[in-house]
Parts: sequence; structure tokens; C-alpha cells
Amino acid sequence: MLSTNLIKPACWLPALLAFSLVGCGVTQSITDGTKSVYTAVFYKKIKVLHLDFTAREALNTDSRESNSLSEPVVVRVYQLKDRKTFDKTVYQQLLKNGDTILQADLLATRDVVIKPGGGCES
Repeated sequence: MLSTNLIKPACWLPALLAFSLVGCGVTQSITDGTKSVYTAVFYKKIKVLHLDFTAREALNTDSRESNSLSEPVVVRVYQLKDRKTFDKTVYQQLLKNGDTILQADLLATRDVVIKPGGGCES
């Protein structure tokens, strides 16, 4: 009698496991409504961004020269509504006229000159 009671639940065990796995997949589906609620609750919106730049002494040196001097570097920070135009733009275009190219999406811009061994907080 003991062996028959153990065999009956063993037959139902695979079906029970399969049914429980199907139930897990149903609860994992996410709709657009729940996704937007998730981003509203857990997505941290940055209102003020503090940047701290520190340059080392051997900043922007030319390794081809035997006695190369360190040169200052210009760091340009753009705040954009959308980054699609920025991603399509080449570095040389941004260097020459980045403000006019990004004008439609540009919220703010900041240029910072960093000298070797120096720093800047923005």
C-alpha cells in the first residue's frame, strides 16, 4: 500500500512542473502601460549634472616628439533633446559648427578648457 501511494503522485509531478512553468511565462509579459509606470517610478531624471574634470600632467602630448609639451584640451558638453543628429555628425563638423548643426535639439552647451595638471568643475 505504501508503494502505490508514492507512485500516483510521481505520475502527476511532470504535468505539475510543466503547468507551473507555463504560469511563469504568463506573469512575465509586460504591457506598455506597466512599462511606462516602471520608468516613471524607477528612472532617475537628472535635473542638474555636476561634472568634475581633472587632467594629468602629461595631457595631450605627441608621442612622436622626443621632448613633447603638454597642451590644454577643450571639453565641450552638449545637452540635447534627442541624440540622433549628434550620432550622425562627424567630429570635424562638431568642431567647426556644432551649435548650428545641433540647433534643433540643443538645450544648452558648455565649453571648458582644461590645462595639464589642472582641473575644472562645471
